[in-house]
Amino acid sequence: MNSIKSIIEILLCFLLLCCCSKNLTAQNVTVPPMRPVKFKPFEYKYTTEQLMQKFSVAQMKKAESAIKQIDKVNLKGKWKPTWESLDKHHAPEWFLDAKLGIMLNWGIHSVPAWDKERGKKTATYPDAYGCEMYRDSVVMQHHAKYWGADFQWDDFIPMWKAEQFNPDAMLSLFQEAGAKYLITMSKHHDGLAWWDSQWTKRNTVQMGPMKDLLTPIIAAAKKRDFKVFMYFCYEEWATAMIGDDGKPCYRRWDWGRYKGVFPITAETQRRVSGNIPVKNYYEQYMEPLVKEMVDRFDPDGLWGDGEWETPAEIIHSRDLIAYFYNKAEGRKEVAVNDRIGKGTRDLHGDYFASEYNSTQSYTHPWEENQGISKSFAYNFEDDEMSLGPPSKLIHKFIDIVSRNGNLVIIGGPNASGVYPESVINRFKALGAWLKVNGEAIYATRSLPPYQEGNVCYTRSKNSKFAYAICREWPGRSLTLKGLKAEPNTTINILGVEKSLKWSQDEQGLTIDIPESLQDEKSRPCEHAWSFKIHMATK
Repeated sequence: MNSIKSIIEILLCFLLLCCCSKNLTAQNVTVPPMRPVKFKPFEYKYTTEQLMQKFSVAQMKKAESAIKQIDKVNLKGKWKPTWESLDKHHAPEWFLDAKLGIMLNWGIHSVPAWDKERGKKTATYPDAYGCEMYRDSVVMQHHAKYWGADFQWDDFIPMWKAEQFNPDAMLSLFQEAGAKYLITMSKHHDGLAWWDSQWTKRNTVQMGPMKDLLTPIIAAAKKRDFKVFMYFCYEEWATAMIGDDGKPCYRRWDWGRYKGVFPITAETQRRVSGNIPVKNYYEQYMEPLVKEMVDRFDPDGLWGDGEWETPAEIIHSRDLIAYFYNKAEGRKEVAVNDRIGKGTRDLHGDYFASEYNSTQSYTHPWEENQGISKSFAYNFEDDEMSLGPPSKLIHKFIDIVSRNGNLVIIGGPNASGVYPESVINRFKALGAWLKVNGEAIYATRSLPPYQEGNVCYTRSKNSKFAYAICREWPGRSLTLKGLKAEPNTTINILGVEKSLKWSQDEQGLTIDIPESLQDEKSRPCEHAWSFKIHMATK
């Protein structure tokens, strides 16, 4: 019955495309991903009960050794798992200089690639589909319509094939965009690790893409001198456990809200495929797995998530962060975000990490994470209108940098591993702008009064130069009330060698802009323009 329904839906979509083919430039026709005609429920080679019988005892014993190793390193090391110690660690200079990162938010969620509209000011989270399909009425209706109510989360796994995944091409694109660091998924809330982890069979080598994704993406990043953060979740939506009765069960969270322990059934089995059941989620699975990630991949940063409802003492996050710091001590500078446990955001961590929020902190390093559109991952409904013009992205970037922040862009690829052309075009537009204006962005620091109308200020680290970045063309002159120029200094627009005439009086610094630049084609770039000024005072 479901197969017949799927065939009918595909035929209807085909007829719709035919009817609209004469007017595709005027109408955006988007066919949603849907249930395969020949659907077969996903089955891993071991059931949860078989995994428990075959691997659980050995894993729990091995985990004891891993925890002892963490404790041993922290006991001898400089950094201790206490707030008093960890709060003395600061964001490294390279993080303050980088300004632009890219988050590779990719995974099983890239198959359904959808989330409901959550209001004009609120982001959508296609990467939360695996949770919302079981609890949100709108998402449940969408799922039932296009996939079927019997279609479980793990049934998407075989459809995430990553067959066109090209890490070198991907990192070349990020480099062309002007990014300096990468935040790559390693284990999202769905628990699928991106490497052949010894702590779970639920990984991309055992299922889905059937290959290690992390090793090549990190190698491609390092080849281009990118710093690499590893995104992981402290909590997972569903994880196989051993119950008090000694039988396999699964532990369920609803996007940060603990729902309890439930029995394994034919359906719930397809939410925790490959999980090796343990008695203690944190000490016998999550903590050893993150240790393995640190030891094996030696990242430059940890980007924790999913810590909303659980204190740091329970999720052992401080032990892991101290271990990470100690392993890096004396070799390289590393960074950790503020998602360390319940109540830690905007309080602890080397930097604060916001989403569609633009946290304002002129004294503490911070990072704003957002998609080019409102979607925090690939969304099949995104189009030119939802993405907005390149100027929107560039202006947001300038705004954040002027307020002492970094911008991390999330523009996820589709399930095969390819970015939509519309997203690629915006990456390239940002990179082209940075080729001209990078001096006013990279390795700069904030400069009061930070902003003045459509002008955003930055300064060089030595406070010798100020940069006034205009997000709108100023016309024939630009008056800056917030700056005073050094006498006899040279002022110019980045990308234009010829210096500009200027004057200083009680009204501010007025810069004359020549007639030749009033023609858009004669300007050094599009979208925004940077004026370089020798500062009169530090």
